[in-house]
Amino acid sequence: MKSRERILGFDFGTARIGIAVGNTITCTAQPLAVVASGTGGPDWPGIEKIIGQWNPRTLIVGLPISLCGDETPSSEKARRFARQLGNRTGLEVQLVDERLTTREATDIIARNTASGMNGRRNPPPVDSVAAQLILETYFEEFGDPACA
Repeated sequence: MKSRERILGFDFGTARIGIAVGNTITCTAQPLAVVASGTGGPDWPGIEKIIGQWNPRTLIVGLPISLCGDETPSSEKARRFARQLGNRTGLEVQLVDERLTTREATDIIARNTASGMNGRRNPPPVDSVAAQLILETYFEEFGDPACA
């Protein structure tokens, strides 16, 4: 896959950051990894290593929004992470509404586990599945019209 077709999605959290990779041609995304985020801030070396491996053209960060459409205390933290991500990488960073992605990711993992779709492998971490859902939201809202 050419790098111009590749994007990475981030589900920012104060303990963990889920990462997913997406393809702008096929409008598909898949869970990729989870890196730490704690009192010392995000695991920047881990994030930069993943970005270097995948060479994306754009980075998408989930923006926590309340059910009634208002920003939350976590919104500013996600905005700060997005600014730092852009400053550190020089890549375009876009914010996407991530309403209910963690809950939906938990439901998806539970359904796949119950139906045996995860096979013998361990299910992907909920944070990386949430990042996948953030990319899918991006494709639906801003991707190629064929994605809708």
